[in-house]
Order: sequence, then structure tokens, then C-alpha cells
Amino acid sequence: MAVTYTTKQVSTPVAKNIALGAADFTFAASHGAGEQLPSGANLTVIASSTSTNKPSIVFQVPKNVVGEVSFNFADQAYITLDGVVYISFNLLTGIGVACGTFDRVKGLIKLMGNVVNSYYLNRPPLFKIVSMTVDEFSSNKRPAGHISFKTSISNVNSSSLQIRGSRYQVQPVATTDENGDPFNSENIVAETAFLVTVNVATNRLVGDVEVDGDFYGANGSVTLFGLNGWVIDPDSIRYDAVSEVRLPMSAELLGLNPVRLPSTGRVPVINNGDTLVIFHEEDQVVVPTAGTTVNCGRADVALMEVIDSQGLRLDYHQYSVDRDLGELTFEDPLSLVDISTNALIGPYKLVNRIENMRLASNVDITGNVAVTTPPDRDFPAGSKVASALVWGDTGARVFNFFHQESWNSGSPTWSDFRIGDDTTAKYDSINNPIEIVNKGSMSERWTVRFISSSLIQVIGEKLGVVLDNHSISVSGNDIAPVNPATGSPYFIMRVTGFGSGWVTNNVIRFNTDGANQNMWAIRTTQPGAATEAKDAIEIEVRGDAN
Repeated sequence: MAVTYTTKQVSTPVAKNIALGAADFTFAASHGAGEQLPSGANLTVIASSTSTNKPSIVFQVPKNVVGEVSFNFADQAYITLDGVVYISFNLLTGIGVACGTFDRVKGLIKLMGNVVNSYYLNRPPLFKIVSMTVDEFSSNKRPAGHISFKTSISNVNSSSLQIRGSRYQVQPVATTDENGDPFNSENIVAETAFLVTVNVATNRLVGDVEVDGDFYGANGSVTLFGLNGWVIDPDSIRYDAVSEVRLPMSAELLGLNPVRLPSTGRVPVINNGDTLVIFHEEDQVVVPTAGTTVNCGRADVALMEVIDSQGLRLDYHQYSVDRDLGELTFEDPLSLVDISTNALIGPYKLVNRIENMRLASNVDITGNVAVTTPPDRDFPAGSKVASALVWGDTGARVFNFFHQESWNSGSPTWSDFRIGDDTTAKYDSINNPIEIVNKGSMSERWTVRFISSSLIQVIGEKLGVVLDNHSISVSGNDIAPVNPATGSPYFIMRVTGFGSGWVTNNVIRFNTDGANQNMWAIRTTQPGAATEAKDAIEIEVRGDAN
């Protein structure tokens, strides 16, 4: 007989179900209380009576039956439903012939002779259980191979959960029944305590070679499995756990209304169709030496850089990289400084990264993410997935060009339309267009203001005065204010484009868009004691230049 075990609860001794497979039984005269499980010919007729030659039959099956029972008797199918036994029951219509009663607690099935007599008369009196589930744990305190339960708290901190209990090994024992016929029974041996914890990375229960399981912290669901023939005593299960309680924060403090956030405070970072970066970084100790080449041990790397003990990066002009071969060569001569010429302090590490960019095709609430195409290389354990904000094609441009007769420099109005009259003098933007390149560009509104007939100021709405007292009367003295972050001009206005007739406070207005794009970056920090001396984030901007 195949027997499987499941559980519903652990906090108190309750149902630990045993599902009994189909087996053939015969009924015989009463020979006792009939409390044992049905086995072979041991199904017992507790009583029979005669009423006008139509006997009623009472069968004893195991006590504490859970759910309904279906069985066959004398070549006919029977089913129980809400304490009533039916014959010729139609599952689609829910209609059948009532022919008896069923007491699930006592395990008594009574067939009324005046109904079933015509069905079993002159037929082999064979009884066959088709489906029956017994609350075996309540009856016999039997261990189980598979236990599922929920903790009394939700939002369980994975690293806090510990589960303790007792496990047993069940071994078959060959013996004989009262008639001397051989049959197999089970003997429980080798009681051993176990302790399992949670692998935070996988949410799997680990820690005992004969017991493992699954854990879902959001609702506290736990499933334990006995392995290699070991079973678990459900009554022995004890657990320790810590729940995370999330308190609502002030909307004024957060800068947004927390009512719009999920109850857990977590919002999805990745959605279907998002661009993802699958990557893995590793580092190795390196001693920067002029002219030497270092191999990182991996080919087709996406990034290689040298970082000192302070977290500062070696100026990328101080080395060259062959990403296909995974090699970095230090320049000769070599200066150990960062891009801002700050001196670096050893020891140093060489960091390399491998990566793939893919589209998310299916994002599951469990945290599983599927991609449209598989990665083209193997990624080791510990690899990460980052979301990417895609801007598409970008480029610098000049637009919204116009002249204006006067401009209130004391309280400037940065309008994208002319205020007041046009100027008599003009800048020839057709034959001398304003030049701009991606490297030095930025999104800004600009004013070229005349402080005399030949001297100008260049003023940015956000940057203020970036060029002052610049003469346009000198040949070749073009207007080219330099972006200090890149060393390239914000824009270039050729001096040959300026006509004559300019007067003080005339202005030329235009706007520029940079090749970069704008984004909002919001970082959240969980409340608690400060544990990091340096708190910073890094945002990587990448792209292809045409």
C-alpha cells in the first residue's frame, strides 16, 4: 500500500494526513473492535442485521477520516458526501441514490439493506477503497516525510529563522500475521535532532543532510522534506524567527507620499521590456609598474580599471586596455594620480567586469527575471543584474536663436521669445552657424550681451558669466567659452559673423542641448546606526559614438 504524508499546521498537534491508495479488501465476521488500518483481509464488518431479509452492513475503516471517501462494494461504486453514502452518483449533476450514512470521526460506513440489497445480492462481496485520507497523526502520532506550515508572523527576516525538531528513519520489517502469512510493516528507528536555517541567497532551508526545504519570508511559509528515508515528527517542530515591521515615514521627510507605495515599501525596479545589464566583477592585487602588462585571466571584458586603497581610480590616460584579451598595460612614464591629479595610495587592485545587455521578457514577483535571449557566456555565482535607463540617440544642438534690443541684466528674464524690439545689428548665423560638439555641450540657455560696441559677456542661465570683456573687434578672436569639466568649448561663435552697429545692452539669445540627458536619481537608506564612514554612489554613463 502506498502511503504519503503531508501536514497542515505545526503549532498544535493537528491533522497530518495519510492518503491511502486503492487496495482490495474482503469483509468477514466481526472479530474485534476493528481499529487497525485496512490491510489485506482485515477490513471488519462490525455488525449486520436482518430486516425482512434485507440486512444492513456497517464497515469499520480508520477513524478521523479527512474529506470524503469513495469505495467499491460488490461491483458497485459508492461515494460519501456530507455524511451520506450515495450509489449511482453523477458528479456532473450532483444527484445519486442515498443508501447509507458515514461517521468520519468513528470511521463507520453503514449501508442500508433495504436500498443496497438488490445491488450486492448474488455478487462477490469485495470491498475496495478508491480514495480515503486519514488524520493519521492525531490517531497514531505518526511522523511525516513532508511538512508544510506558516509561522505566526509575516515578513520574516530570512537570516533569523531557525527550525528545530526530531527526525526518524523508517525501515520495513518483514513479519507474519496471525494466520502465519508474511506481510511488511514499518519500524521507526534512529531518532535524531535536527536544526535547519535559511540560505539567504536562495531562500532554501539548509543545515541538515537529511532535512531540507523551502521558505518564503513574506508570508512565513515553510516546507520541510525528509530525505533518504528519514521522516519528521511534526509535534517536535519548534522555530525562532524575527519579523520586520515597517513603519510609515513622514511624507514631508521622504519627499513623496508613502500612500502610493506598496505596504512593504518596495517598488519594482525591473519591468517587462526593460534593458538589463547582467554582469560580474572580480579584482586582483596589482603593482602598477611603468610599461608592464597585466592579464586579468578573462577575455572579452567590458571594463578594466585600477583602484587604490582610498577607492580612487587611476587616471585612464595612465594605461591602455585590450578588452578582447583582458590585458591592461601601464604607460611609461607612469604617474599614479587620478583624473583630478590627486595622488593615489597603495595597495592597488585591478578590477575587471564581464557583462551582457538583454531585454527582460518576464519579471516574476519572486524576483526571477527571464530575458529574451540567453547570455552568450557563463556567469559565475554572485553575478548581478542592473537595470539600465535607455535614452536612445542623443546629440548636441543649438536652437531658439534670436536678437533682442535690450536685456535687464539686474533682473534677467530667460524667455524663449523676444521681449521688446529686435536689434539693428545682426549676427550672420546662416554663413557662420554657432558650432557645438558633444564633448563640451550642455543643456543651457545662453545670452551674448554687449557691454560696449565691441566687448561682450557670455552668460548662462545656470552657469552665470562664463566669459567677460571679450573683444569681437580682433580678427580670429572667436567666442568659445571652455567647459572646465571636459576642456572643450560649450559652443563656438565665429567673430566673422558679427556685423557692425552693436550698442550697449544688445543681446543675442539662443539655447543649447547637450549630448547628455537628464534623469532623477533617488536613493533610499534604511533607518539605523551609521556603519559606513563614506557614503556614496556611482552612476555609469555609457554609449556608442558615431
